[in-house]
Amino acid sequence: MGYTALGLAACHGHASMVRLLLGTGGADPNAPAHDGRTPLMAAILSGQHCTGIVRQLAAAGADLDAPCDALATPLELALDGYRPECAAALLREGASPAALPPHQLARLQDLLSTFDG
Repeated sequence: MGYTALGLAACHGHASMVRLLLGTGGADPNAPAHDGRTPLMAAILSGQHCTGIVRQLAAAGADLDAPCDALATPLELALDGYRPECAAALLREGASPAALPPHQLARLQDLLSTFDG
């Protein structure tokens, strides 16, 4: 089992393809790839058009707090990758910072204080 079409579209920042696959294609926004990463995680790790893709995946029912990558949540991945736009999009869509360890909470505050998007 490899990557799903939705995961590939999310990874490469193809927002229009993500929209098509979620809409008429009926793709599962939580279907993991062979490595366990979901389309949401693929979008965050690539950082390409992350904000719009996060919004689309959240609207389709993606689990914004599902851990992967050594139990990291999507919000942790965004923080580790220094992607404040992705972190802000996740928070706007309802991701919970409650499970973040203290050092990640501090990083979240730092990133969001310098982010103006």
